[in-house]
Amino acid sequence: MYVAVYQMSAIDKRELDRIEGLGAGYLDARIVVPDIGECVTYVAAKSHVDDSLLPYDWYRELVLQGCRCLNLPDEYQQRIKQVAVTSDPDLRRRQDNWNTVEGLRESSV
Repeated sequence: MYVAVYQMSAIDKRELDRIEGLGAGYLDARIVVPDIGECVTYVAAKSHVDDSLLPYDWYRELVLQGCRCLNLPDEYQQRIKQVAVTSDPDLRRRQDNWNTVEGLRESSV
């Protein structure tokens, strides 16, 4: 398993909690990362897990961009590429996120 660890201010953590849906289907959990220590991650509440749902195509691409940025192993990236996806029915959200993906692609060249 791979993790990316970021340090942030309490103000930024509150904003990330809002974006990630803390308390609205997501919980924050404490994990211990070797050589780093205790960190916080987000996990879906059991009440919000539906194994029949697929991630959006733009989300998988954001994850892959993160993997590339962090130089994670190719075999790990290939496994992510194999994850089945669906198209986001929310046109505005889809376009906003694909614009973000394109911006990341351009900045990593």
